[in-house]
Amino acid sequence: MAKNLGIYQFLKKNARLFWAFLFAAFSLILSRFLYFRDYPLFEFDYFGEILVSISFFFFAYYLGRTIVFSIGKWFESVIVNSIRKAVNEVWLSQMQKNSESSSKKEKQKDVVDAEDYIWTVKGTVLDTSAIIDGRILGILKAGFLDGVLIVPQNVINELQFMADKNDKIKRDKGRRGLDVLKEIRKVVGKKRFKIADVTTKPEEVDHSLVEFSKKYGTRIATVDFNLNKAAQVGGVEVLNINKLSNEIKLNVIPGETLLVKLVQNGKEEDQGVGYLEDGTMIVVRNGAKFIGEHKEVAIEKVLQTDAGRMIFAVLK
Repeated sequence: MAKNLGIYQFLKKNARLFWAFLFAAFSLILSRFLYFRDYPLFEFDYFGEILVSISFFFFAYYLGRTIVFSIGKWFESVIVNSIRKAVNEVWLSQMQKNSESSSKKEKQKDVVDAEDYIWTVKGTVLDTSAIIDGRILGILKAGFLDGVLIVPQNVINELQFMADKNDKIKRDKGRRGLDVLKEIRKVVGKKRFKIADVTTKPEEVDHSLVEFSKKYGTRIATVDFNLNKAAQVGGVEVLNINKLSNEIKLNVIPGETLLVKLVQNGKEEDQGVGYLEDGTMIVVRNGAKFIGEHKEVAIEKVLQTDAGRMIFAVLK
């Protein structure tokens, strides 16, 4: 046992010398068989082989250990980097899957079946015209409409279809509608914004909204005249934004005085036209001379027309 231990200590102490002799012997044999056996250096047998083996001896003795360690570190680095790269790719792939899964679940929270709706206040279905019109957004911001807002999937599809049109006017309307829809979702939050899984052909959208509202007891917000009539015939409550706009306009009576800025000529030569803050047109007799100025006027009469309300006044 002691003898074996002594041999081990000897080999450990003289490892560099041992490996140098091993390299020298290997190089002598290799050079002999590959070249110098047929072409002896300076015509002396084994002279070339000895020079090669001596060179390899000193090379292995002085630089072998450094080279071996360098190769080992390089190999270790390659292995570690390869493993790290593989682990990172697996990790990133898993993170992406988790993100997609989370996004899909989040989206599914918005897209639900109508049967799953639970309303403490009656829900309101938004049609394409109300979304494009945009005034519904101001109504929501002002807090005048509560309850769940429901946007059927076929309405979203219609907006996207319009946004992809070649016709600039329709394309702009579709894009505006999609932008308004995003803002509505931000204003009311996820709990109050729901997408109903209703898909139909474009020409059947209005009919599907009426049937949906009849089935689930919701109301419809619209500015579309035909949908308004169809919903009323079907017994569905309608929030007509145009009617709401007219109802909240400033109420004036004949004889009342107002300060109005005249901005353009009227149909008659002596008329000037101005607008109230709510957008109501006011036609002022003898106001053509004062375009661009603020004038005090007296109300003569108020007319309600299909195009809206018109006020006729005279300069004071």
